[in-house]
Amino acid sequence: MSENFKKHHVGAGLRARPPNKTGQPQGVAPTTLFTSSGGLFIVGTDTGVGKTVITAALAMALRAKGVDVGVMKPVSTGGKRPLDALFLKKAAQVADPLDWINPVHLTPPLAPWVASRVTGQKISLQKIRQAYRRLQTKHSFLLVEGTGGLLVPITASFTILDLAREFGFPIVVVARAGLGTLNHIGLTLRALKEAKLEVAGVVMNGFPPIQKQTLAERTNAEAIKSLYKVGWLTKVPWEPTVSVEKGILGNIQLIVNKCIKI
Repeated sequence: MSENFKKHHVGAGLRARPPNKTGQPQGVAPTTLFTSSGGLFIVGTDTGVGKTVITAALAMALRAKGVDVGVMKPVSTGGKRPLDALFLKKAAQVADPLDWINPVHLTPPLAPWVASRVTGQKISLQKIRQAYRRLQTKHSFLLVEGTGGLLVPITASFTILDLAREFGFPIVVVARAGLGTLNHIGLTLRALKEAKLEVAGVVMNGFPPIQKQTLAERTNAEAIKSLYKVGWLTKVPWEPTVSVEKGILGNIQLIVNKCIKI
């Protein structure tokens, strides 16, 4: 990663904003410019935490500011079609071939390495790298979404963490809002620190309206700020109109406007 990118990456200018009058959790506003060779790697503390929606919202926010942004889901599993990649492609409004955005897809809803053992389909890391180089050459900024958590195996000896380290982008961690997330976020941040990867920020996703929040949901964000040196932390509300499975962007623009406004 270039020194210029380290100086100007998206996490450098983020600032927290307080909840609005209704108590609806809001996030942070990236305000810095992006370099021509920049990007972010979006990882989750677990599967199903909303990485695809957050990546899509980031892509829409960047595109609205005139940034030439590409999207990538290097490896996906589950179903006949790569729904996460299709959702990202739709949100980013890119014409890139689907096999660039998602070079590896396996049908079983399992960790990639396990899915490859079940199907007999070999996972080609070279195919992933070639697609990455094509997208990085074509776009000035690239959003890469991981699969599950950091230690999910892509092959028997290569994890999502290894891929993130190879690409070298600052990391955005997406986590649940409720009980148990302190442990999940802590373990993820520790692994990233040991890997010497820069953390751009943490997105706590899926907050219900303030009147329906549990005690954990009301206190977790402040706990994370107190426990860890996180540059910025975003609280994103649950948005029921958005469906990755059905390819419906719904009111994702609300997330962009309130939580990922650039």
